[in-house]
Amino acid sequence: MKKFALATVILTSVTALSTLTACGGNKSTAVSSSKSSSSSSSKVLSSSSKSSSTSTNSSVAVAQVSMNSEQIANGDFSSVVGTWKNAKGQTLTVTKDMLSFSDILGTYSQPEAGTVTGSKIDIPDWNDATGNPKIVQGVGSMEPAYQQNITISQGTSTNDVGNPTGAIFVDQISGAVIEIVFTPKGAEAFTNGQVHEADQSDKSKDRIWSFATQGGLDSATLAQNAYYKQ
Repeated sequence: MKKFALATVILTSVTALSTLTACGGNKSTAVSSSKSSSSSSSKVLSSSSKSSSTSTNSSVAVAQVSMNSEQIANGDFSSVVGTWKNAKGQTLTVTKDMLSFSDILGTYSQPEAGTVTGSKIDIPDWNDATGNPKIVQGVGSMEPAYQQNITISQGTSTNDVGNPTGAIFVDQISGAVIEIVFTPKGAEAFTNGQVHEADQSDKSKDRIWSFATQGGLDSATLAQNAYYKQ
């Protein structure tokens, strides 16, 4: 009888121990699962935070890229830095301090590469061996092929100086002028004091022009020569 009672006690103890072990194991698993869930949640929150930060930064960067006519009129091209292209396939490369045109004349039959740095224009093929403009036959007399120092103003044309809407660079060449015009999106295109009512350029975008003229351009030619940022 004593032996039977002892066996019963031992069996009961083993059963209780097994139950405690199982419970402990389940508790450990639950804790581990909780930690895993917490870690996953932290990662999701971290990823969401980073994504939100990236999105915000991108929005700020986009907002900062806009043609600033006042800066441009002071020789600072930061707001238009990049590569620009027109419908004829000609390119304009802009850095903070320089404009570099594959054809600075735009409307001439013979394209000429040229650059603008500060208030100075340079057309290499029109220079002599010393780097100065060649002397050519002008209207009734010999004169430089172009003037290296240009006039810079805020405005959308030579008759619109002071208008903060745009910026215009004007250079005298033999028998004509070179106009480099900066027109922000939404603005009508002006050249040489003339507004083109049928402006066919894309006014939803910033535009830059560079062309030689004796009296402005028709609207179709103006649109064809408009540079847009790529």
